[in-house]
Amino acid sequence: MGQTNAMPPVVKLLKGISIARLGKSRVGRMFELLLVQQGAAATTATGKADLVIDDRTGDAGAEPLPATAASAIVVRFTDFPPGHPRASSRRTLNDELIHAELGLNRLSAGKADGDPSGPHGTEPLPMASAYGAIWASVQAAAALLRRDQTGRGDTIEWPLYSAGLTVLARRLLFPENPAVIDPLSLPHLPQAEIYAASDGRYVMSQGHHAGFVESMMTAGGKHEWSVPAGQGLARLPDRAAEAMWAERMAGMFLERPSMEWEDSINALNGALTACRTADEWIANAHAREADIIIEESGRLTVGPGVRTFMPEDLPRAKVPARPVGSNPGVKTEQLTPGDLPLAGVKVVDFAIILAGPTCGRTLAELGADVIKVDPAVRPGSTYGWLDVNRGKRSLSVNLRRAAGLDIARRLVAGCDVLVENFRIGKLASLGLGFEEAARLRPGIVYASLNAFDHGGPWAARAGWEHNAQAASGMQVARAQNGVAKQVPVPVNDYSTGLLGAFGVLMALREARTTGRAVRVGGSLARSATFIRDDQLFPHLSAGEVHAATQVIRCSDGWVRVEKTQAFDKLTAAFIPGLASADSTQAIARLLAAGVVAVRERTVGDLIKDKSLEADHLRVNWSHPHWGPMSQVIVHPSQSAIGCARGWPAEEPGEATRAILGDLGYSAREIDIFIATKVVSERLPLFDKPGA
Repeated sequence: MGQTNAMPPVVKLLKGISIARLGKSRVGRMFELLLVQQGAAATTATGKADLVIDDRTGDAGAEPLPATAASAIVVRFTDFPPGHPRASSRRTLNDELIHAELGLNRLSAGKADGDPSGPHGTEPLPMASAYGAIWASVQAAAALLRRDQTGRGDTIEWPLYSAGLTVLARRLLFPENPAVIDPLSLPHLPQAEIYAASDGRYVMSQGHHAGFVESMMTAGGKHEWSVPAGQGLARLPDRAAEAMWAERMAGMFLERPSMEWEDSINALNGALTACRTADEWIANAHAREADIIIEESGRLTVGPGVRTFMPEDLPRAKVPARPVGSNPGVKTEQLTPGDLPLAGVKVVDFAIILAGPTCGRTLAELGADVIKVDPAVRPGSTYGWLDVNRGKRSLSVNLRRAAGLDIARRLVAGCDVLVENFRIGKLASLGLGFEEAARLRPGIVYASLNAFDHGGPWAARAGWEHNAQAASGMQVARAQNGVAKQVPVPVNDYSTGLLGAFGVLMALREARTTGRAVRVGGSLARSATFIRDDQLFPHLSAGEVHAATQVIRCSDGWVRVEKTQAFDKLTAAFIPGLASADSTQAIARLLAAGVVAVRERTVGDLIKDKSLEADHLRVNWSHPHWGPMSQVIVHPSQSAIGCARGWPAEEPGEATRAILGDLGYSAREIDIFIATKVVSERLPLFDKPGA
């Protein structure tokens, strides 16, 4: 039943796919990189390319597209969706401008309404471009899968604004019921924080379970703190108690140097990462051994965003692995018309927290029937649960019981895709590792997403979003006054889930063609490195075209402008004259002068933005237990592929009876499973159901 950490050779599943690129933007370069890393080949013959990247900027962005083949998949990048006030045929594809409209610049300036005119007034990570590239890879892989079935190409338009919304999804989820309170907003143990160590460096502590807190306290010689600290993970009595624990922990971490903390806590199966610089991450042995950083053409560069593996000695499925067609058991209310390329595909989602469930949610939006499998405990981040589990059916089962494992094996034997994001070896120890799953279901696609990847000395380490930030240099890069700072959004969680979905879609094409089982491997650390690629390796961005920006104060806030020739031609009195104008007037004057300008908004402004409804980027629905709620659903502005919004996230175990019935268990057997706690029915997410 065991499974080693050794991985078979990586396979590149886009060999034979040709790509032509028309522009020189960051998002186009990152998208092209994701495709080339999977074996696609660049060509200048637009008319013969399988996939055409239109990332032209400026006036060139409005020029007609060169001739393409009827079967070609054209991916066009724009700034804003059609219903946005700033939508225009002129494209900048400039992250700083997109981040301004999303509220990310002010969020990164220190707080939700920070000052964007200061030294930390822009979001340093290229979030809009990175997510535009990642989402485009998902949609392009889905279009290739659809083309295999129909022979038809597609035109896909991805606004960077829409793609960038992804990182704010957790902040843009609003249940209207006042009794629905996010548990993470209550006083709790400050375990997911950056602390100074005795050597003047910083460490990122983490651990959402009592066992991780115990490892931390044991390493620090504070055994007497373990139990009360673990209890405080869920809730502390007040903010004074929270401040007391913050002071205690800050004092504890000052007792030892950073690397000693990292070694000792991880040796006890805890989770802590020293905040590294970019150079330290590039030189890190684990990053090299795990192929997160690779050598290419004599230069160090970023490794593939996701990897795929196909062992030779596993049984094959008949081809095609499963007939493709409608799935009458799944609701598919669509936000946009079009085909759902994963209709008929069955997914078992064992994943937890955000990254793995994001992968499953993305597959559900493409039409898959996704069953979410969870233990009989309420998730710690209930808002996170609502964010990443919509459109799925939920089964709560105890995998430590023999009958629970039998249920899981039946699920796996009937699925096409399995998604998990546990530490290496956890599912294998239960008899549900990749090899075991491939024998239960020949031709399965098995997606494994974790913190630090597969292979290398850190492969078995526990970790969360913030640990990947710390390891990859993200937190040191945004330091203020020498103090490392967290990225204020889960940039690595969502990207890892989406890259996992990209890998699954490529793997499904292979499984349907050859019947071979495919393992998909991704990680938070790998995604973090991809997002930072041109900061870690400047040679990757050679030839990119994106103008600098400048923030200008007006009477009601700030506007951000693109510093082009049109800006340089403004008179000396023009900019000072905007100080008395409000942002709407200032933007109108700048646009009339040929200068691209946007408002520096806050996330609060974004929440009130009605254009999200106009572009179907926000859905308002009534949760069956918690009443009206709204959340964002990201999708392209144009594509032949639809987006199934499904239904609000079910509560854990809500579909337990129905799913077990589908697996062939009798009503009596199901009653016994529930009575003996092999499975659980609905576990309310919040403390006051129906309040």
